[in-house]
Amino acid sequence: MRLHARDPYCPFAWVIDLLNAPVVLVGPSMRIAYANPSAVALMAARDVLLEAEGNLVARCSTVTRVLKAAVGEAAVVPAGDSRTRAGIAVRCGDDSAAALYVFPLPISAQSDPSAPIAAVLLARHGASFKPPTDVAASLFGLTAAEARVFEFVARGTSAIEIGARLNIAGSTVKTHLLRLYAKTGARRQAELVQLAFSLLPPVAV
Repeated sequence: MRLHARDPYCPFAWVIDLLNAPVVLVGPSMRIAYANPSAVALMAARDVLLEAEGNLVARCSTVTRVLKAAVGEAAVVPAGDSRTRAGIAVRCGDDSAAALYVFPLPISAQSDPSAPIAAVLLARHGASFKPPTDVAASLFGLTAAEARVFEFVARGTSAIEIGARLNIAGSTVKTHLLRLYAKTGARRQAELVQLAFSLLPPVAV
């Protein structure tokens, strides 16, 4: 078992290590081939996913069965096939919602039975979110005031709350929003939120 070590099956381990999300590479029998630091910490805390004698299991036995079935499917479905990306609903130790996703790897288990065949990724609801304000400001030529409003909008803050937090009038917030719409092509605040998420890299920052 290699929980966190450079591995011939993971030549780009350093990229996986950058991901905020826990990622575990597993073989056909759920044998752990590699886990990034986020996954190592998750398993050490025995939260959602665990390591049992070198194998990946879930804290819930029902989730373990579903996860094994998904990994088994990954062994026969071509890499990149969307059928292997259905979310498995889980609950974290703090009762927050999360989902497990299984992605097939372009490594044939037939040629090497010890090779990982799937990547298991945990997406946690409510994970820390840092809006890509600087990137958006650079891309769309936002002023400092517009960038501040963009950041609050990206965090789901209402126009009234933005005015209160920035100590500006509601009409001023509306003006900034209209300018944001004009510069970004968005038509409403929900689209600004979507824009923010589309610019956010899934890496540890």
